[in-house]
Amino acid sequence: MNPISYASLDKDGWELEDVVRLRECYEGNVEILTEEERSSVQPGDRVQMTFLLVREEGEDEGDEDDAGDDSDVDDDNDEPDVFAENMWVTVKKVLHKKDGSVYYVGTMDDIPIVSNVLSLGDEIVFGPENISNWWVNPPA
Repeated sequence: MNPISYASLDKDGWELEDVVRLRECYEGNVEILTEEERSSVQPGDRVQMTFLLVREEGEDEGDEDDAGDDSDVDDDNDEPDVFAENMWVTVKKVLHKKDGSVYYVGTMDDIPIVSNVLSLGDEIVFGPENISNWWVNPPA
C-alpha cells in the first residue's frame, strides 16, 4: 500500500489547515468539532475545511473581503501570497491507517476564489484534523 500523500503548498499550490493545531495556537478560541465527530464522518457527508492556497501569478487580486484574505506572507518579500478559503468536500471513502487512525478521500464541492489549482470534483485526501465543520446526510 502506498503511503498517504497529502497536498502541500510547495508541491501542489494548496494544503489543508490543521484545525486542531490552529485551535491550540489560539488557546482554544477557535471552535471546531470534537475529535469523535471529526473521526466519525461517513461517505456522503459533506465536510468543511480551510484550504490554504497560493495565489497564482496573474490571478486578479479581486476584492480582498471575497477571498477571505488571511495572507500569511508580507508583500515586501519574494514569498508567494497564501490565502485561506473555507470550502466543502463530499466524503467518498473512509480509510484506516495501520495504527487504526482514520483518513478520508473526498471530492471538491467548491471552487477557490484566489487560485485555479482546484476544480469541482477534484479528489482530496484529508484527515480528521482538517475538518472544521460537517453536514451529515440523513439516512435514505
